[in-house]
Amino acid sequence: MPSKVLASVLTGPRSLVTREFPFPDVSQDSMIVKIEMCGVCGTDVHVYDGYQFSPVHPLDLPLILGHENVGRIYKIGGRAASEMEFRGQQLKEGDRVVWYPQIQCKKCYFCRNVPQETQLCMNAWSYGFANCERPENKPWLFGGYSEYVFIRPGTFVWKVREDIPLEAVVMLDTVASVRGVEKAMIPFPNVKEGFGFMDNVVILGDGPVGICTAAKARAMGAGTIILSGHHENRLKAAEEFGVDIAIGPEYRDNPEKVKKEIMGLTEGVGADVVFNCAGVPESFAEGLRLTRVGGICVEIGNATDRGTAPINPTLDVCLADRIVIGQFYCPAQQYNRDLRLIESMRFPFEKLVSHRFRVSEAADAMRTVSKRQAIKAVIAP
Repeated sequence: MPSKVLASVLTGPRSLVTREFPFPDVSQDSMIVKIEMCGVCGTDVHVYDGYQFSPVHPLDLPLILGHENVGRIYKIGGRAASEMEFRGQQLKEGDRVVWYPQIQCKKCYFCRNVPQETQLCMNAWSYGFANCERPENKPWLFGGYSEYVFIRPGTFVWKVREDIPLEAVVMLDTVASVRGVEKAMIPFPNVKEGFGFMDNVVILGDGPVGICTAAKARAMGAGTIILSGHHENRLKAAEEFGVDIAIGPEYRDNPEKVKKEIMGLTEGVGADVVFNCAGVPESFAEGLRLTRVGGICVEIGNATDRGTAPINPTLDVCLADRIVIGQFYCPAQQYNRDLRLIESMRFPFEKLVSHRFRVSEAADAMRTVSKRQAIKAVIAP
């Protein structure tokens, strides 16, 4: 058993420091996982750059980033082995597992009254965003930019089949986090109010979120899927995830040219559904204007507060009779559903992992993602 654990610690904006932590003990209700791979989420990069989620949820530095995790059980308590697996399976040392990165309080308004949206818990505790110095957070190892992660009591864990590629499994959080595709199916798709079978879909943003949105939209029965992005390598990769038409770098920074192209592809009316996955405020306004009258615009990408964008409420929303849907993350049940999608191997999610970094190279990973050089970067201790 190792005596120390190496982890990359975020101490301030654009400041990642490699530190050692004591190797923890486990209780009957907890376990220690040796990290095999941790995805570098776009949200991680925004946090690294100094952006906050909101004034209500300020970051508590220092912390160990990393909430898109997969690893092998290194040590496990007896009750955790028999009770922690979401689907009721017995766990043991050596099993490959993933885990839902939130623990809800089960007491606040949303936990008690909105059970389908438990990720809105007002007091949720999150892996990858927990302070790693406070005594009450000992043993501190709660982020995947680390060699090992301590899994707390009350965590939802899934045992993963060995035949599924590791690189596909690490994409689970990204696939689950685009549940806005399912939200867009309400309320009445059969009468063209709500995302329905064979509807035209436009996706803004060619990162992992946009590509996974395309895969899910294809799985849910979309017709033509159009992806607008800036990077040839990502647009090429998206072809295997259900994208029919890619609008690429030749339209960079020209929303009017993008709009003209999309109108030409959608009988002059715009998309039935637009998913904004770009992660910049301006793209929300652009997405509204690409949505047909009576259509749906879903905001997925702006998970951290990066400012505002001007819209015209009368023309962009009211007179256009558009449905606007916001989506923040997902409940644990979404993990369970989307793990089945990954296990089906219908889409080659493993091909999205393009760059690997060690724990000590976490800052290099951030810079690579910021420069859009990677499709999906991972920390692989």
